[in-house]
Amino acid sequence: MTNFAGLFHIRRLISLAALGAAFALCTPPSQALAQSHAPVAVWQGAEATNAAAIELHNQGYAYARLGYYLPAIDAYDRALALAPTWASAYANRAMAYRQIGETAKAMGDISKSIELDANMVRKWQEWLTRLGFYHGAIDGLHGPMTEQALALWAGVPQPAAPAATAQ
Repeated sequence: MTNFAGLFHIRRLISLAALGAAFALCTPPSQALAQSHAPVAVWQGAEATNAAAIELHNQGYAYARLGYYLPAIDAYDRALALAPTWASAYANRAMAYRQIGETAKAMGDISKSIELDANMVRKWQEWLTRLGFYHGAIDGLHGPMTEQALALWAGVPQPAAPAATAQ
């Protein structure tokens, strides 16, 4: 026999948002990806002319937005196999690597994105400024402040500050 009073009480205590979050946690990535209706923003530069690479990049972006970083990295890997000079794909893969703690790989992809497209420095500066890691001029120059902000964001251990000496 079903206890309807108990079910009603439980229903009042659990919000629809909590139910949705619980469903999302139990949903396999392929279904979650199919259910995602959020628009996918893509940087499509001249290097992104391969339709299959663009589709794989979009899949990687969608997976990353859902918190599935390993499938995102796999999709970015496959996109980069088809479009190896796509700076934005390296930048997005760097963000996924950072989320799983792969600092060295994140920094490598950051460097590769900047090597392939000098305009990526400005994009990184703008993004790191919004996150609070960069406080310099957004000038597109890859100087020490930009490098330090990128390293802080990626999780590279920073040298300890000199200890204050008591006099």
